[in-house]
Amino acid sequence: MKIAWDISKQCFTITDYYYFSKLQKFLKENDFSFEETTDFINLDKYDIIVFNYPEKFFSQEESLYLKDLVNSGKRVLCLAYYKNEDFIADTCNSLAQIFDVKFHKDEVTDEKNNYENDPYFVVTPEKYMLACTCSLEGGETFVKACSTAVSNQGYDPILAVKVSLGKGCFIGVGSCVFWDNYSIDVLNNKDLILKLLRG
Repeated sequence: MKIAWDISKQCFTITDYYYFSKLQKFLKENDFSFEETTDFINLDKYDIIVFNYPEKFFSQEESLYLKDLVNSGKRVLCLAYYKNEDFIADTCNSLAQIFDVKFHKDEVTDEKNNYENDPYFVVTPEKYMLACTCSLEGGETFVKACSTAVSNQGYDPILAVKVSLGKGCFIGVGSCVFWDNYSIDVLNNKDLILKLLRG
């Protein structure tokens, strides 16, 4: 399967060896090919489109284009971070709203179910570890924190949601810190990556 790792929206780059060399290797081992691209208009050439911490807003026209791609069978991922840092919830929402999904501007912590005794390293019932995550609403719950997790703004601690549309889907994730070199080998995070990319 072909992954477009979009950088037209000033996303974190997958070719950054320091942060993503392990992810690059893992993708190749699991029969994914990937390309960084700034060619937004030709994203239809790919099976999976990733926006990893997009810092530029999506226009209505761009959002409608991506919705059409999802409807035709593409899988679009949009990944954020906690506390609306760099206005990341806002930029993600400029796309997610067209799928009736909302990234919150909160932070989710878990004093009991966490990694290395750090409440910001939230561990889910499936033993996924998502660090510094916000919560989301809308669509179908894709990943939810344990019942011990808390949003500082009182939201349900849903960490990823999925919207199926036509033959494809849109997935929003509250953290982008689970597949970098520091997190990819933690607990079951590789299983999470495959679930996000394959279904």
